[in-house]
Amino acid sequence: MSPTGTPPGQPQDDPSDVFESARLVSWLRFVVSAPLRHKKVAVAAFLAVFAVGVLARFVVPIKWTVSGAILAQRSPVMGVLSNPTMNREWDAPTRAAREQLLRRENLIELCTQTGFVDKYLASRAPAVKARDWVFEKLGRHRTRDQLLDALADTLNERLVVWVGPEGLVNISFTWSDREIAFEMVQAAVQNFIEGRYATEVRMVGETIAILEGRDAEVQKQITTIVDQLEQKERALRIRNAPARPAPRPRVAPDEELTRLENTLGARRRAAAALEEFRQQRLVELQSQLQQQLGIYAAQHPTVQSTRRAIENASGPSAQLDALHAEIAGLERELQRRGGHVDAFAAAGGGGLDDLAAAARMRLESDDPRLEYERRQLDMLLRQHQQFTERLDAARVELDTAQAAFKYRYIVVTPPQLPRAPAKPYGLLFLGGGLAGGIAFALFLSASLDVLSGRIIERWQIEQQLGLTVFTDLRW
Repeated sequence: MSPTGTPPGQPQDDPSDVFESARLVSWLRFVVSAPLRHKKVAVAAFLAVFAVGVLARFVVPIKWTVSGAILAQRSPVMGVLSNPTMNREWDAPTRAAREQLLRRENLIELCTQTGFVDKYLASRAPAVKARDWVFEKLGRHRTRDQLLDALADTLNERLVVWVGPEGLVNISFTWSDREIAFEMVQAAVQNFIEGRYATEVRMVGETIAILEGRDAEVQKQITTIVDQLEQKERALRIRNAPARPAPRPRVAPDEELTRLENTLGARRRAAAALEEFRQQRLVELQSQLQQQLGIYAAQHPTVQSTRRAIENASGPSAQLDALHAEIAGLERELQRRGGHVDAFAAAGGGGLDDLAAAARMRLESDDPRLEYERRQLDMLLRQHQQFTERLDAARVELDTAQAAFKYRYIVVTPPQLPRAPAKPYGLLFLGGGLAGGIAFALFLSASLDVLSGRIIERWQIEQQLGLTVFTDLRW
């Protein structure tokens, strides 16, 4: 046995550890019993902190989160059948989805489309209103444009967009007003789908416009060569009578007018396609609403969300407004240059076939004096044939893109009005007020005992005076 009575081979207890544990227990007992000695102070401290927690429940803004998901996938069947030789690796439906939604221009459009500034000013929490009032009194009042820029920056931080591995585009937004959060996500989903549709249609439309412009130049050259051949035939008296002039397609006098006319045609096609898509989307939502009304009550959140989606779909469209503004600008430019704003409608008419027939008739001659012109004409006719084939393929691609779009982008999780906030703020504030009130009551009561200098517990005599207490005498 060791001198301390501990069996050999076993660790001995450290007296300092026992002393520190006893001191900690004594302090805890002192703090817990302090409110009993200062009942009024403890009750007042508890109620003050608990009241702050209850007040924070109604003053501090509560966060609501609304989410929506879009399934973006390829539709390979229609694309392969329409244009099997085309490489579609570039056509990833989810490519740059986050960048498209979080562009500065798109954020400003979302704020304008949803009336974010006015709704923010009307739905501010009391704490935010008090802060803005203080800033206004200090001369830091923000104009409407400055507020719009600030809200766009906030939207850039709060609007979360991420793309899943299976082509799922998730959009969520957290805000202090659930109506604003719902409208923002609804508008973001609508703008993403319409933006993708307008982009795809415009890309094919731009291709058609470029091909039409190049083909128009070839047609002008064919017309020039045919006229030269007719004049040379008459000069050489190869033909006794000139051929009956074939109808000529209307071709702009210069390349810039041709480009403007073809671009105008592409923009008009894109605008018409987008309007048709919006009408189809509206019809689908109305049909969906009728089905939901047969299952749910009129005040059900699902029914209300679909009604709000119908309102957004029937409202203004930022993409459509941008297309109309671009069309108006192209029309003004064409009129200024002396062009025709409806010239693109005549493209692809029967005059092209008549021109090609007249050109081929000139190729039937075997006079060696016309060999150079015939070779040029043959080369131009081959180019015209190639452009015609590519134009036909591009038009088929445009029709396919319009028909397959509804299978490429599907709203699998439509935005819904949230029933509960993002976190249990009521329990957090009330629980925090309760725990904070108890802790503050204990701290304040114990502080009063310590600052008073009175000796309340026997361990205070032993620690402060260094005396040993042998017994307690209680009254």
